[in-house]
Amino acid sequence: MLLIVVATFSFLLLDFSIPGSFQSLVGDSIPQKYQQLSYFSIVTITTIGYGDIVPVSQQARLLAGFWGVISQFYMVAIVGIIISKYSSKNN
Repeated sequence: MLLIVVATFSFLLLDFSIPGSFQSLVGDSIPQKYQQLSYFSIVTITTIGYGDIVPVSQQARLLAGFWGVISQFYMVAIVGIIISKYSSKNN
């Protein structure tokens, strides 16, 4: 969950520093953009990629790619921790 929140705020920061970085965002208020970019963060981190919100600037594409790669490493680490937790040498 923390990964999603950090990704959301990084997307928000990018959108406010470079307006128009994401296509199909509706509204200009912070709560509206937060809600839509939270959804985009979840879709990006889970690698679903519906395509309804699209990063159009080079910086937005790089940031979305970064979070996609980071989330895969995070998932591998979580799976490794779970496997090591339940597999013991003292059967």
